[in-house]
Formats: sequence, C-alpha cells, structure tokens
Amino acid sequence: MIDMQNTIGNAKDKVLNVVSKTPVPIPPEFHEQASVHELKSRLDWGEPALTILDVRSLQAFRQKRILGSVSVPLEALRQRTRLNLEASRDLYVYGETDA
Repeated sequence: MIDMQNTIGNAKDKVLNVVSKTPVPIPPEFHEQASVHELKSRLDWGEPALTILDVRSLQAFRQKRILGSVSVPLEALRQRTRLNLEASRDLYVYGETDA
C-alpha cells in the first residue's frame, strides 16, 4: 500500500513539475485594426472567441484563405452579419486591400 502511495505521489509530482514549467501564452491586446501578426498570434494562442470573415469574392476564397475563415462577400456583409454573428466574439475582417 505504501509503495502504491509513493508511486502515485511521484507521478503527481512529475505532472506538477511539467505543468509549472509549461509557458502560458498571453493573449494580444485588442486593437480596432489588427495586423497580420496580431491575428496569427491569436490563432497560435488557440483563442476560440474570434470569427474571421473573408470579404473577397467566393472565387478568391476558394483559391486561398485563412484556415477557419468564413466567406461573406462584401456585398452580402451587412445582411449576413446581423443574422449570424455572436456579439461575444471578436471579429476579424479581411479582403483584397487594407481599406
């Protein structure tokens, strides 16, 4: 019984040691206009509370896109965003230009 308790105690210590040495990512600060690097940092961080909208044409979206983004062509943006987006999620919109 004592050997089993020691084994369990040693295993817990090893897990705690690994967990305490694992760096915890810090989320980037919020900005009205984000850079590519800020978005990548959030994606790398694994933050679930964000939505990425691709407002380019459907053809451009099909050729190349950010993984996890949703295609909402610019002409349909206003109507579709009112119906489908959660207010609690941060929204990233990207298109052909910075404008």
